[in-house]
Amino acid sequence: MIYTFISRVCFSYYASSAKAIYEYWVDIDPLMSNLFNCVNPGIYALMAYLLRRHYLNMSWHTLTKVSVCGSIFTSFVATMLTVFKIIRSPMFTLLMEQLTNFFDAISYYVVIFSIVEVAEPGYESTSYSLITTVANLGIPFAVSLSNMVGSQFTVYDKDLKQDTSKVRWQVAYCYFIMYGLRLLNLLALPLLPKQKKYARELKMFGGSSLLMARIVFGVSGVALFWSLLTTLLSVFASTACLTIAGGEGC
Repeated sequence: MIYTFISRVCFSYYASSAKAIYEYWVDIDPLMSNLFNCVNPGIYALMAYLLRRHYLNMSWHTLTKVSVCGSIFTSFVATMLTVFKIIRSPMFTLLMEQLTNFFDAISYYVVIFSIVEVAEPGYESTSYSLITTVANLGIPFAVSLSNMVGSQFTVYDKDLKQDTSKVRWQVAYCYFIMYGLRLLNLLALPLLPKQKKYARELKMFGGSSLLMARIVFGVSGVALFWSLLTTLLSVFASTACLTIAGGEGC
């Protein structure tokens, strides 16, 4: 449960300037963007088939490392070529984005595999719902973190329109932080069993801890409160300017 939350935070964190880059630097047409977004389910379906057919018994740690390193590499190449005005092609950017999603799908399914293995017989649906709910709390937490970090850099729309060397480096720094956070996901790998065999052994012989249960649900409660807080702050005009709500600061 802890690993799924950490993994979701690391993979949901994004460079706050990403959408503006698409609009001002790459000039991606909304129709083209939506068409490529329709390909995402197909990419995840393809990855599910490949994992089922060829890599079902591969170490989950190895798969996660391939996923993290592959997604960072493909995203880094596409982003840096775009940021520093070497290649600013909508087609190239969207194709590389789909390739990044291909690697991201590996980590997504690894988490699903681990959840399935630790689910109690007869309570599979409840166990899956509980763990995925805790994991999904990491998404709004990562979004608010992205907004707070992004507000410290000059990467607003007016800055991107200028397209100066300073602005490009500011955007690059935002992406470097994103890649660094993804690499931190690898430090949490000891919390993830290596394969289904180890997950079952951990479930049978790992014992239980009331303290750890309290810590997990305490962190989940804080994450839920934070998610609700940042969402509500972004709704009202008087607080939407706060950095934690994605604003430029009041």
